[in-house]
Amino acid sequence: MAQPSWPVAGKPTAEMSPWQVSIPCADAHAVNFGDAVEEGSQSLSYVNLGDDQWRVEAVFPEAPDRERILMAVTLTAAALGVETPEVTIERLPPTDWLVATYRAFPPLSIGRYWVYGSHIDEKPPVSKTPIKVDAATAFGTGEHPSTHGCLLALDDLLKKRSYRRVLDMGCGSGILAIASILSKPSARAVASDIDPAAARLARINGRRNGLKDSRLFCVHGNGYSNPVVGAAAPYDLVFANILARPLAALAKDLKAHLAPGGTAILAGLVDWQEAMVLSAHRRVGLKLETRIKVAEWRTLVLRG
Repeated sequence: MAQPSWPVAGKPTAEMSPWQVSIPCADAHAVNFGDAVEEGSQSLSYVNLGDDQWRVEAVFPEAPDRERILMAVTLTAAALGVETPEVTIERLPPTDWLVATYRAFPPLSIGRYWVYGSHIDEKPPVSKTPIKVDAATAFGTGEHPSTHGCLLALDDLLKKRSYRRVLDMGCGSGILAIASILSKPSARAVASDIDPAAARLARINGRRNGLKDSRLFCVHGNGYSNPVVGAAAPYDLVFANILARPLAALAKDLKAHLAPGGTAILAGLVDWQEAMVLSAHRRVGLKLETRIKVAEWRTLVLRG
């Protein structure tokens, strides 16, 4: 997927301002509404408003097709059996996007990792493992607490045990699969996402970080049903940084694909959702090893 084309630094003008589509919705429907409006966007984000409410925000370089957006949201709501949410389509204030990008996405030091975008010129610290990931339409640049928690969990895992086969389920940008391979020269990973654009972006990000396709195999698929995901099992390490309800629903499949004694790192859930997710995985025989708290978000490390 092509990366956003940022304007040349200088005095911002109205013509340089992007447009934003905002959709308030329930937790369970956020991904559906995001999928409905993502086409043509520069970025797609999910904002947690609390009390099971989220806001989907899609940013477009030019004015989006209002009728298409409204129709897509209306059809999605009808398919979900919910009322059509109120959609806001507005132009954002003029901004120097190079400066804004640097401020919004500074390099992040997370455990042993140093996550940075292509707009960063400074050299990474010698003690850190650098990972280059730009902000794009796929989730996962390290700034979100759930990704942050997964990287901290991986950093801690590396102090305790090894792994060779990795699955990044719902890979987004591929950052977790990439981090796991860069940390273990013998490791190989399958990165899977229901969004084909995310799978393509994960492959691109892998190459940008010096990984051959034979070490990072990126596929588009729905959960564990992809034959590639099954063929590479069992996995010593599984990441699943998605949402709470899909995590709980996929617990049995995760168990079936995890090697005995393997590790599962789960994220994408907030504090009040932990009990539901943990209960689903305990029922299939997984045990909680540790939890990591970043703001209201939780990362659960489970052992098979």
